[in-house]
Amino acid sequence: MDGYTLGTRTEVFADGIMADSLKGASLRQHAPEYRNVAIAFDKPWDSQLTGYFSVVQRGNGALLYYRGRLDENIGGNTHVQDTDDAQVTGLAVSDDGVRFEHRPTHVLDLPAYPDNNLVWRGVISHNFTAFYDENPNCPENERFKAVGGLSPAFYRADIPNGLFILVSPDGVHWKKTGAPGVFGDTALDSQNAIFYDTHAGLYRCYMRTWARMVDDGKPLYCEEAFGDKDGRNIRAIQSATSADLAHWSKPVANEYGDRPLQQFYTNSVVPMPGAEHVLLSFPNRFFPERKRVSEHYKHGISDTCLMASRDGVNWKRLFMEAWIRPGIERENWKDRCRMVARGMHVAADGTLSVYVGAHFRSESIHLDRCTLRPCGFVSVNAPWSGGEVLTPALRYGSGTLRLNYSTSAGGGVRADVVDAETLEPLCEREAPVLYGDAYQEAYPGWQANEAFAGRPVRLRFRLWDADVYAFSIRP
Repeated sequence: MDGYTLGTRTEVFADGIMADSLKGASLRQHAPEYRNVAIAFDKPWDSQLTGYFSVVQRGNGALLYYRGRLDENIGGNTHVQDTDDAQVTGLAVSDDGVRFEHRPTHVLDLPAYPDNNLVWRGVISHNFTAFYDENPNCPENERFKAVGGLSPAFYRADIPNGLFILVSPDGVHWKKTGAPGVFGDTALDSQNAIFYDTHAGLYRCYMRTWARMVDDGKPLYCEEAFGDKDGRNIRAIQSATSADLAHWSKPVANEYGDRPLQQFYTNSVVPMPGAEHVLLSFPNRFFPERKRVSEHYKHGISDTCLMASRDGVNWKRLFMEAWIRPGIERENWKDRCRMVARGMHVAADGTLSVYVGAHFRSESIHLDRCTLRPCGFVSVNAPWSGGEVLTPALRYGSGTLRLNYSTSAGGGVRADVVDAETLEPLCEREAPVLYGDAYQEAYPGWQANEAFAGRPVRLRFRLWDADVYAFSIRP
């Protein structure tokens, strides 16, 4: 039994792998908590279809990119053609990730709107999605990148084909590279995300496609299914990888094990901040046959799910339940609401800000800011009666066990080391009790367990009225 090499990485429970055995405890999904309206979209070039948000953090601040539309008759606009050249990309700026504001960019010369905050105009703005390139070989004047585009196979033949890469030295002034569009044989009309995976050392692209349910219950993808012509096709996610953003692998569909397929409209894939070897996805789950607001002209309501992956293809959906529900506000029960922005903001103390679209197709359209604790997506939870979790076999080095945990006033956590095969305790003395609420607290007396560093062991957490979110062993 070789054991999983922990190193100094922070380990989490979002994909369930670190919870090899549970007794009296269970995995719990944690929804982000609403904090404030991050920005209201009330400018003349904004619309009721403002969406496909992407957030790029730089320092303690952040840039927010979103879709708008130039139209003097925009009024109560609820329609927009995906191929409309009047679509624009807006840029909002935040100094702290709490609230964003429109700030003039002076990139687009529009006499009617001289102080606009726009950075791009045209079809690419339909799903313009920005990111900061962490590739160590990336030229410094191209650190800001974006992707956008559509597929003529899904629309018409007179528009640019596929996804295109744009680059920028500052996140404000953009230019399209000379590279041809890619993935033109898939739908692409939703928000597609490209980013550099620092753990894997390659670029990943997650894009919209269709899956067709065939008679044997197995879905077909890409060329075999395009659009929803007879009610048997569903929106789905696929991905490809690249070493250089020019040459891409053949797209492969997300795999969900024994979980049933559901309509996934967007993907919002990001590496988990603080545990970047685990990828997170927040797909907008769509129910096209449902309608809650009777006077709304379209059917379809949506919520957001949570799933995680370590290889980018096989995704663990530990919970079929929604991660973010539409909630009490009536305007969030219209179609395509509660889409999560691609990208998050990490505060100095590690608190995560997640941004969620609200009131789509309404005059009050805006972006909500919600927060979680670091790595706070899934925890091991035990009630007052107590429970325990065993990790899989792993190897750790020298250092101190650090816990991201929370207990009640009377709850607690004990952590000890057991033999990887017999599960017998390896330390003779009883593990001390830790209680409180902390993001990375050193476990008292852990130095006694350094004698087991380098050999395959399991960690055992015994807890009551408590949650453990993450752990690491580091100096």
